[in-house]
Amino acid sequence: MKFDFNKIKYEYVIVLFIFIIYILTLAPSVVQIDSGELATVQATLGIAHPTGYPLFTLLGHLFLFLPLPFSTIKNLNLLNAIYCALAILLFLKTAKLLTEKYWTGNKNFAFLAGIVTPAILLATNKTFWEQSTSVEVYSLHLFLISLTVYFLIKSYFSNSYKDWIAASVILAFSFTNHMSTLFLLPGFAILFFANNKFSKNTLKTLAKMLIVFISVWLIIYLYLPVRASDNPVMNWGNPVNFKNFFRHITGKQYQVWFFSSAEVAKTQFSRYLSSLPSEFNILALLTAVCGMIASYKISRVLFFFFITNFLFTILYSINYSIHDIDTYFLLSYISIAFFILFGFNELINKFSKAPLAFWISFSLVIIIIQFNLNYQKVNKSDLYTFEDYTKNILDNVENNALIISYQWDYFVSPSYYFRFVENHKKGVAVVDKELLRRSWYYNQLKNNYPEILSGLTFEVNRFLKLVKPFEEDKKFNAAELDQSYRQLIDQLIAENIKKRPVYLSPEMVENELRNGVIKLPPGYTIAPHHYLYKILKANKYDSLHANYTNIRFPKHPDSYTTFVHNIIYSMLANRAIYEMRNGNNTAADSYIKKMKMFDPQKRLPPQLINRNF
Repeated sequence: MKFDFNKIKYEYVIVLFIFIIYILTLAPSVVQIDSGELATVQATLGIAHPTGYPLFTLLGHLFLFLPLPFSTIKNLNLLNAIYCALAILLFLKTAKLLTEKYWTGNKNFAFLAGIVTPAILLATNKTFWEQSTSVEVYSLHLFLISLTVYFLIKSYFSNSYKDWIAASVILAFSFTNHMSTLFLLPGFAILFFANNKFSKNTLKTLAKMLIVFISVWLIIYLYLPVRASDNPVMNWGNPVNFKNFFRHITGKQYQVWFFSSAEVAKTQFSRYLSSLPSEFNILALLTAVCGMIASYKISRVLFFFFITNFLFTILYSINYSIHDIDTYFLLSYISIAFFILFGFNELINKFSKAPLAFWISFSLVIIIIQFNLNYQKVNKSDLYTFEDYTKNILDNVENNALIISYQWDYFVSPSYYFRFVENHKKGVAVVDKELLRRSWYYNQLKNNYPEILSGLTFEVNRFLKLVKPFEEDKKFNAAELDQSYRQLIDQLIAENIKKRPVYLSPEMVENELRNGVIKLPPGYTIAPHHYLYKILKANKYDSLHANYTNIRFPKHPDSYTTFVHNIIYSMLANRAIYEMRNGNNTAADSYIKKMKMFDPQKRLPPQLINRNF
């Protein structure tokens, strides 16, 4: 039976199917790491961490004007699902371009399966799928690099001046969202010079493309200094002048983690290889290997385009020493999906006598395996942990309290969203101890909570003077800078404890206070207070009437939710021990009961094991 493949609008049906899956796994609230910060930036038109992500910010803000019936955070999570679904649509359209030109088998339903299957495999790739579940810049990144790849291949086939200019515009848009777009540049050069040899006309075309690229990129990135001049609540880097702007867009503060050592590259490469079978299933990877060989035979130019994207992405990314490196490999996964496409072409052509039922069955098996492999890992539909944990902390401190912490991934980042977007305990000042190392952060603190820096003029000015040469890559006194930084934190506590309640998060106590990195004012001590430590007079008892609202944990915890779980358990234990030491055995017993209800399997600390109640 023959079909006119061009009349089949299969891609929209597939994208709708994928979008429904993404909706089913969508996070209902803030998740770990940068989710809270990025949602705040989009909702309030702020400045995000480097490299600023102006296009991501503007598009998210515009999306919030739609009359959707959800919370701000869920609306923004939904936008990320849309980006990822559109990325799959672009993959399908690119695949259609390739197969219409190079497909060597019969154009029947097997042809359709050969395109649809790699698209669904890419959509359910673990790292790709994860980007659809919550607010992250990589969802828009996937859409933009997929759009860039589509226009590059379209331009290669047509070699039209207009198409190459369009590709330059899309590339510029992509660079305004994420700098890892540079992974596409070698492939861009391969396709362009495959059709346009070195000549005077070629250089003129390149010059025009570059002018268009810079113009589009600059227009969008000018959002940063313009908006920073208004001092938004989230103003990372304060890029109001050229120096701050340049540092921000180049990710200067993160460059120390690039190309740090061969050992880092080895570790990250091993991590990539070990994670690959959990990104794509084995059958999919074997098909991709077949596709690499087949693509070389079909079109060497396209083979080198995709293999260059694949290799350059890996070789560059493995030299970045960060924990959450998986998203930097996204272009390599897209390249693998295209090799799977070529692999299907080769297999269907080689086994052309196989019945249609065989190819449908093979496609279904490979898709079902992939879905089952990753669904549980990426599903965030029941993830409320970070919302509950953050609100629990904010609700159990006074309205004018100061909290010093560096739990960015679990509390600090989510607290931006709940305080400044949902106005939940907005009066509570949350200070990130690690961001106090950055000069721009003091401008943000002065704008949001000017009173907490009152009385610290000398310490702040001294630190800013000492940190300036460090930030400008000039010679600086490391010992003096570190001493100034510690003294500033000590004085921040000492000045504010006179005017408002001050709290330290557990890691501040365990890693900073008990190791002598920071000091409390004379005559003060700490007491475990809910999920924080409260600073109070040494002879004063902390009378706690905390509201231990139930914190919802997902059915399948990960390292981030496990961290929150362990913090809660340890703080309940610390409070029980505190009550015992103050002779309040009844109160101690009530906390032990809470511990056993919270985690019946966990062993009690030695100090509490012999309690009878």
